[in-house]
Amino acid sequence: MDHDQPGRCRSRKPTKIRDDGLRVGPVQVDHCGMVWFKTMAVLGGLLVVAFFVLFMPPIYHDRAEPERTVTGVVSHLGWSEESQDLQMRLAGDSSHYYLNRALGMGIDGAAWKAAMLGDTVTLEVVHRPWGLARWTGVGPIRGVIFQGDTVYRTGRVRPLR
Repeated sequence: MDHDQPGRCRSRKPTKIRDDGLRVGPVQVDHCGMVWFKTMAVLGGLLVVAFFVLFMPPIYHDRAEPERTVTGVVSHLGWSEESQDLQMRLAGDSSHYYLNRALGMGIDGAAWKAAMLGDTVTLEVVHRPWGLARWTGVGPIRGVIFQGDTVYRTGRVRPLR
């Protein structure tokens, strides 16, 4: 490019060439493409941040989170010895629900499975329209009502009748 035309990007400024063939002096690489690239990268980054701020509110792990009630027949009840979690699925419901650290709170997974599998329960679960619940159908359980009795509510466990 011609470096004498105003308003155009310059590929390089005039330099001096020494006797040994090395260039001496300032060299300017074509920055027009880099400016465009950096501008688009910044705008793209801002767009991603704006998306998360506007459409993905943070998940608060406290009692202020809204709840919803789900009633159905227990089609699967399992647990993990490693995480101490209890997992539940209801017939006809694509979501799976979990009771965090249930075994550590004294819940007997085998007794719950023997009593509840194939029977109707009401789960009080955290309602998260965004976050994990939106894409994977995961629901943390806050309460379990079985045969009219609240057998679990936020850390308090009652024995099954």
